[in-house]
Amino acid sequence: MIPFFRKIRKQMADDNRPVQYMRYAVGEIVLVVIGILIALQINNWNERRKEHDTERILLISLKEDLLRNKELIENNIGGCTFISESIEILLSVYAENLAYNDTLNGYFHLARVFPESQLSFVAFNEIKTKGTDIIRSTVLRKKIVDLFEITFPDMIETTNRLEGPLRSIQLEHQSKNFFATDTLGLIPNDGKKLMLDSHYFNIISQRNLYYKYFISMKENSIEELKTVQNLIEQELSN
Repeated sequence: MIPFFRKIRKQMADDNRPVQYMRYAVGEIVLVVIGILIALQINNWNERRKEHDTERILLISLKEDLLRNKELIENNIGGCTFISESIEILLSVYAENLAYNDTLNGYFHLARVFPESQLSFVAFNEIKTKGTDIIRSTVLRKKIVDLFEITFPDMIETTNRLEGPLRSIQLEHQSKNFFATDTLGLIPNDGKKLMLDSHYFNIISQRNLYYKYFISMKENSIEELKTVQNLIEQELSN
């Protein structure tokens, strides 16, 4: 096309027709500009398509991580609930001034279990590497960041902050008043004395309060997690 215009331009210049020559010259320039704009538009479209494809891959990966985290948290809630119930049995026995018997050893063991909050941040860290702006939806982007940079870290930090000092106190008491076995749980050195030990029961009572608080935090985090899951499903369906 361009050689064709050049041929016409040369012919007009030879024929001494400057006005028409200028018109064709301008037309040629316009044609080149239009070609450049079309090329830029195609390039921009390709870049947007690549970004969209990358976003989908990241969201699918994040969706899998969320499912894994949901299972971890739900299992942890189940464990915390079971341990809390075990502690409450011990507290009831203490409150009713019942005598020690060896069936309590399993409950003594459960009352010392430390809660865990292991979660996967792999997909979210990959999103941060790419830049969170890769997530086009402002609402979804904010919910993801809030969940992984506020809710989950706060849940883990709070668990460690509260449990750390209490665990140290409990382990110190445990080393002086119990011995552990592989099959019989945690056995008190002196069962009768232990059932009158207000310090021990204050420790496990405080632990029980923490467990109930942890359960509440974890349940709230699951609700936020479900919200992000639903938003991802909507985004992937578009």
